[in-house]
Amino acid sequence: MSLPKGFVYLSEIDSTIKQDMFYCSDFNFVGRKINGYVNPVAILTIEAATALKKVQDEVSHKGFCLKVIDAYRPHRAVEDFWAWANDPKDMKMQKIFYPKYTDKSQIFADGYLAKFSGHSRGSTVDLTLIDSNGNDVD
Repeated sequence: MSLPKGFVYLSEIDSTIKQDMFYCSDFNFVGRKINGYVNPVAILTIEAATALKKVQDEVSHKGFCLKVIDAYRPHRAVEDFWAWANDPKDMKMQKIFYPKYTDKSQIFADGYLAKFSGHSRGSTVDLTLIDSNGNDVD
């Protein structure tokens, strides 16, 4: 897939950063692959990917690794989240991902999701640190 000018696949900048793009799977708060996510790869602006590489270089010296969970988010995905939040019957992942919500429409009001996501600009990333065994660091 050809990317817009200024965007790169994160693996082209740093292939050592782990990627667990769960919106391309059934294991996420919706419980299915999200519309707009084609492949489980992180896409970012060149500037954001380069910044992550610098952080990866620093944390790797301490025995850690970055793991990216979400990066560029197509607008179709944001629309899919909105449609899901407005379907009160679809609560299949509530116990795992949003146990305090019985009314999903509150998820946007509380800031858990945004109708206009910064991820759609390509410089916002959700990530965590993992240890040398691949376990998330608390």
